[in-house]
Amino acid sequence: MAMGKDPKVDDFENRIAMWFKRMGIELEVPALVAFSGGPDSTALLAALAALGAGPLRAVYVDHGIRPRPEREAEVRLVAANAGRLAVPLEVRALAEGLVAAHAGDKGIGIEAAARAFRHEALRSAAEAFGAERIYIGHTRDDDLEGLLMRFLRGSGSAGLRGLRAVDGIVARPLLDVGRAEVSAYLRARNLEASLDSTNSDDQILRNRVRRRLVPLLDVDFPGWRGGVARAAERLALDDEALASLAAEDAFEKSDDGSRRIEFERFDSLPKGLRFRALASAIDDFADEGACSEFPGGRVPARMLNEIIACVADGISFSGHGLWIRREGPYLKMGPSLDFEGDDGYFVVLNESDIGLEGSVAAGAVVISWTEYPDTAGIPEGSFDFPLIVRTRRPGDFIALSAGSKAIDRIFGSWGLAAGFRNKVPVVQDRRGILAVLGSRAPRGKDVFRTVNSGAATRRLLSLRLKGA
Repeated sequence: MAMGKDPKVDDFENRIAMWFKRMGIELEVPALVAFSGGPDSTALLAALAALGAGPLRAVYVDHGIRPRPEREAEVRLVAANAGRLAVPLEVRALAEGLVAAHAGDKGIGIEAAARAFRHEALRSAAEAFGAERIYIGHTRDDDLEGLLMRFLRGSGSAGLRGLRAVDGIVARPLLDVGRAEVSAYLRARNLEASLDSTNSDDQILRNRVRRRLVPLLDVDFPGWRGGVARAAERLALDDEALASLAAEDAFEKSDDGSRRIEFERFDSLPKGLRFRALASAIDDFADEGACSEFPGGRVPARMLNEIIACVADGISFSGHGLWIRREGPYLKMGPSLDFEGDDGYFVVLNESDIGLEGSVAAGAVVISWTEYPDTAGIPEGSFDFPLIVRTRRPGDFIALSAGSKAIDRIFGSWGLAAGFRNKVPVVQDRRGILAVLGSRAPRGKDVFRTVNSGAATRRLLSLRLKGA
């Protein structure tokens, strides 16, 4: 690593390098950097580039929330900084009003809705780029503010353990670094960062915590940061112990795609472990896209309490795209069709539904096995069962050869009216959107996920509309 002219530069970059060594993470792997243009992500991108990480790609998501002139100026600054750091930049823009509409539909805050779209954009960009890591610039201050927010909202140990330094392919190299150190590094590198006007909006809980609560704690309880950090560390240990116990009494996956557990065993568990068993099974369905997602990614305690009360009385529970009921000696859970909206639909298909050489219809969609070059299709091995045929959702992306593209943008290029967009079937597997079947729409066509051209198979999965 080249020595910087200012010791603050070398100190900051050495801390990041030591973080990678401590975590046992390789620097030189394909990776994305979530690049908002703000101080934290700018410092992270600059440090990673200086350390020779990557190959890197910076991904900027325009949520369409702030005034257009502010967003356009930020994109120019983001592009200039990425160019100066010699890191390729990918810009993803959401339609104005899309995040606010999603927040209203789901009954969640703007910040949570924007985060959901941003995470989906990063996941799809990582898949298209072949990234092994997604780096996010969360700092120590972000973590502490998040802990305060979740405490005030009544979170349990899973929410109060704090952010994970490494969570799957997501890594947070700045988690031991404070904002003051970030600012000093940017000044030393002579790097300009964007200032988000929404950070001064006190309607957002995080801003109220940062601007009102934290200064009060700093004055009256100056040691609060260390105390909260120590509590989070202890809660993380408790959470790991509980997770290990809960794994012994988890729902098992059935051949029909549902989950089940012996009811007597479930009913004998302490309530905390019953909570975890239910939440884990529900999370599995949410990860597969087979049920509604929850704000913050956490199943509400009131819903878990309602489920436990229902099944104890032998009553079936139905909601959020799931049914949960007792069947014989088992407590079973599976996806239901109780989705919002008159046009909404949702069907789960397992490989056994199609058979080795047969076909199956899911509404207007016919899915069958075929062989190249008889017809177009998705090569075997490039997707996973179960498949889900559903209505499109705001923020959906599909990976194409030229990069990921928002499905709403595809619909826009066809000139498809908003009222008809829920009638175009979307096919999904656990990796994301597999196909958009628009051949019946005016000016529309079927769009398939781009897969590795080197996939050596003659067997294809054909996805088509009846009559198309």
